[in-house]
Amino acid sequence: MGIKANYLLEKGINFPIEKDRLLGRVIMNLTKHKKIDVVKQMLETALKLYFKGNDYFSVLHIAGACDEVSGKYLKLTGAETIVDSNVKAFKLIKKTLSGIESSNKDACNIFNSAKNSIKHMNDSDDSIIVMDPKDEAEEMLDRALTNMWRLDQPITRLMEKFFQNKYD
Repeated sequence: MGIKANYLLEKGINFPIEKDRLLGRVIMNLTKHKKIDVVKQMLETALKLYFKGNDYFSVLHIAGACDEVSGKYLKLTGAETIVDSNVKAFKLIKKTLSGIESSNKDACNIFNSAKNSIKHMNDSDDSIIVMDPKDEAEEMLDRALTNMWRLDQPITRLMEKFFQNKYD
């Protein structure tokens, strides 16, 4: 965008129209948005895509972003995220069964591997992914929605439909 909207707003610059000096583009209607509201909107989009049933990679990506932001909100309140809960359980089970301890980072990498595999490419050996996109999208939606529930956010019709389908 050239001129960063957040920077302008933080500095109190609230021009309805500001011209980007380098690219000549116009930035219009800069407004502030609560990130939790952005997460709600993105989750609704992800759920719509999920129920259409033809774009699970996009659902995984969008829900992954929602999981990250809603997880940060939870941590700010001192609450535990669904990933934190899963990491603790994974580490305990692995140590009990194998005697091997895992770091939090290694455990998180396991839980985030599908999300990260579609948004990063390290080299030519990383050009193919193998996964069940629907299953991974469902898992990521579940994580993001559970975080939102833990934040006492209202449950929408699509959220309710997702949980009914998952647990019926």
